[in-house]
Amino acid sequence: MAKVFLIDPFAREVTEHDIDLRGLDEVYALMQCQYVEAVRLRGVPSDWLYLDEDGRGKAGQRHFLCYLFPGQELCGRAVWFGGADSEGEAIATKATLQYVRGTIMFEPIEDEDED
Repeated sequence: MAKVFLIDPFAREVTEHDIDLRGLDEVYALMQCQYVEAVRLRGVPSDWLYLDEDGRGKAGQRHFLCYLFPGQELCGRAVWFGGADSEGEAIATKATLQYVRGTIMFEPIEDEDED
């Protein structure tokens, strides 16, 4: 099992999870998507994000910003993980929950009751 963080713009929270990173089945289940794209974070020696590859094309999508992936609004849920080992297998992150939460900003929710 490996420590990862789920970034959930629908719940507007970042949560820690222990999942099996051999294969992507548990990543897909956690992110509630079918396809992921791995992107490297800037300023962190090894950590990456799995992003919902189809996120931009889905209706009703929520967004967030990550200060370590500047200039781009990210769509849907994401999983923060520790990069890959020498054999190319995804590994656990060494980041803390507090650190990860400090790099994420969720989009504001508009009050639906306002006129």
